[in-house]
Amino acid sequence: MLIKRLYEEADLSIEKILTREYQRLSLNSQELLVLLTLFSYYKKRTFSITVLAKKVDMNLDQTGGIIESLLDKQFISFYLETKDGKTRELFSLDHTFDKIEDLYLEDENKKKMDQVENNISKAIDSLEAGIRKPLSAYELEIVRNWYEKQEYDHNRIMELIKESELSGRLSVRYIERLLNQKDLFNVEEDSDADKMLDRIYKGIK
Repeated sequence: MLIKRLYEEADLSIEKILTREYQRLSLNSQELLVLLTLFSYYKKRTFSITVLAKKVDMNLDQTGGIIESLLDKQFISFYLETKDGKTRELFSLDHTFDKIEDLYLEDENKKKMDQVENNISKAIDSLEAGIRKPLSAYELEIVRNWYEKQEYDHNRIMELIKESELSGRLSVRYIERLLNQKDLFNVEEDSDADKMLDRIYKGIK
């Protein structure tokens, strides 16, 4: 749970993230207020609806309704802890950390998919310009396969297209043969998690 660890160990401003992203997380303003207040009691973990209601300036019924909503939406959970013969109710915000992390990972996946589509279009345009005719449906599928299944490096694909055009040997089959002969798989230097963290830190500055 990366976001949780950063919050606990690196003072990640979860409050700024929630304030910025609460609508995308399907929260309303009252749910956000209660959730932020629970985070202010994060280290204590003890739950008192009376104390919480006073803190958010709502009556008990309102506060209870919001707590129920946050439970239904799986942002919070409760559990009992027995210590020194005494049992107390504690709350957990682990689900909130999970939801934030999932949100940013979805963003990174979408960005990656958009980039793949953009790269595919560039490769197709370059091939058709070099061959001077539209690619067949079969050839289009081969090009798409380079990116979606084989995950070859885009820059290397473009280099091979240019080199093959200059040598007068440009064709989809020829590029395919060159790709299969060499280790041209794309090696991601940054993981999705690294990119996600970069976006988070840039967003809270």
